Amino acid sequence: MSGSNLIFSTSTGGNAGVRSTNPLSARRAYFEMTITSQGSAAFNCGVVTSSMTPDVDTGDPTSRGAAVVWANGHFAPSGSLGAGFANGDICCVAVDLGSKIIWFRNGGGSWNGSGANNPATGVGGISFLSVTGPFYAFGGLSGVSEHDR
Repeated sequence: MSGSNLIFSTSTGGNAGVRSTNPLSARRAYFEMTITSQGSAAFNCGVVTSSMTPDVDTGDPTSRGAAVVWANGHFAPSGSLGAGFANGDICCVAVDLGSKIIWFRNGGGSWNGSGANNPATGVGGISFLSVTGPFYAFGGLSGVSEHDR
């Protein structure tokens, strides 16, 4: 981590990721992550629980039932949100922790792939009722080569 703990980079192979130090505490939260250089790796973003180990589980963030992420164009644990991320893209995440509903979009695009979905109105969110918190903001790379960051 660098840049006042706002920049994540790696030069090792395998999977790499970071999560917030403190759990999300507000009923509703919004955060963004900008992809500056992902190389051949797939970028993942979303919320995870404390049982998720970012460097170990990033290749399959839902392997412990501990994450709700947009991973390589798909909503995990299941579903599609369109294309994966490229350099310069911004992963936007809005989450309602009280109702356990989450929305994703790339930059100024549509929430969860539809112009009708909107976290401000509670429409079109993806439910994650089966995942127990507390929840942390998460970003990671899976399939990292030694030149990705």
